[in-house]
Amino acid sequence: MVKCVVIFAGGRGSRISNPEKMLLKICNRPIILTLIDILVKNFKNILIVTSRYHKNLINLLRRDSRVDLIVLPARDYCEDFCYIINIVRPRPLLVLPSDIIVRNIEHFLNIVNRVETDVDLVTLSYVDGTPLGVSIVFTDKCVPGIILSWSCINVFTNDDVIDIDTLADYEKARCSIMCE
Repeated sequence: MVKCVVIFAGGRGSRISNPEKMLLKICNRPIILTLIDILVKNFKNILIVTSRYHKNLINLLRRDSRVDLIVLPARDYCEDFCYIINIVRPRPLLVLPSDIIVRNIEHFLNIVNRVETDVDLVTLSYVDGTPLGVSIVFTDKCVPGIILSWSCINVFTNDDVIDIDTLADYEKARCSIMCE
C-alpha cells in the first residue's frame, strides 16, 4: 500500500504556455491545491518537487503545513525523478504530476494500491495508452543514465482523472467539473 506521494510541479508548461499551470483555477481553486486536498485525506506524507522558476507556487506552498516542499535545479525531469527515487522513502512511492484532477479518488486509490509487480516502476495511463505522468515506484535505487525496468497499465478514463496539458484540456476540465 502506498504511504508517500511525490507531486512534480517544476515543468515548463510549454504546451499550455504557462510554467505555473498548476496554479490555474478550477472552481476558484488552484489545480494543485485541489489535488493536495484530495491526497491529504488518504496519504500521510506529501512532497512537492519544484524549481526556483516557480516562485508563485513556492510562495503558496511555503505556508501549507500539509506538504513538504523541495526545490531542485530542474535541469532535467529524468535526473530529478532519479534523485527523488534515491532520497524519498518508503516504498511503494506514488509519483504524480501537478496538473491532474482526480475525479474518482476511490477508483484511483483502488488501482494504485492493488498494483504489484516485479519491475522497478509502473506507469498508469489512460485506457488508450495516453500517458498521465502517474507512476508507482518500487525500486530504492536509481542511477542516472541507467534505464529502470518498468511496465505500463492502461486503466484510467476522463471520468477518473483529467490531465491538463493544453488550453483545450483546461477548458474541457473547467466545463466538465461541477463546482460546489
